[in-house]
Amino acid sequence: MLTLTLLLALAAPQADTMTCGWLDEMNNTFIWKPIAMENQPEVYSEQRGLLSMRLPHVPDGWPYAYQWSGVTRDIIVDLDRYPVLVARVSQLQQGSYAHLDIAELDIHGKESWTTRSTTLQTPGLSVADVGKERHGVRRLRLRLIVGGPNEGCSCSYSYVRFVSEEDQARLQKEPDWSRVRLER
Repeated sequence: MLTLTLLLALAAPQADTMTCGWLDEMNNTFIWKPIAMENQPEVYSEQRGLLSMRLPHVPDGWPYAYQWSGVTRDIIVDLDRYPVLVARVSQLQQGSYAHLDIAELDIHGKESWTTRSTTLQTPGLSVADVGKERHGVRRLRLRLIVGGPNEGCSCSYSYVRFVSEEDQARLQKEPDWSRVRLER
């Protein structure tokens, strides 16, 4: 009986654990793929739990006033239960910026709706209330973006999570909250 009680206690979510509808704690950076662009970022991880991107000085003749690029992956999330996308940008090079592009995919994998999270110029939380406009279980394409001066730019993401509105408020107060679990 003690063993069953212990197993139930271990299986039950803890009150201080945040439940997410989808999450990536950046422990495997290889599942994020570079966006199909000319200037793909260097993607690396200085430590477990950190996805870093760097864009070097652009080549001579670059036709734009600044540069940007990023990485992408497709996900499925229940927006009725976990409507808010929150990404923690823990490092941002001077003059750089970071945000997320979010697109809904139709049954053919084509983008049918898009939005963008808040843009950061200093480390912090980039947020998008996707559930304001979309409901139910949706297939989305996320893009983590870094941009900045043509001389070079970089940033590091430490997590991306879909959370409830209550947990968004918790993350605003405690952005490095790490006790999380994925709802199954």
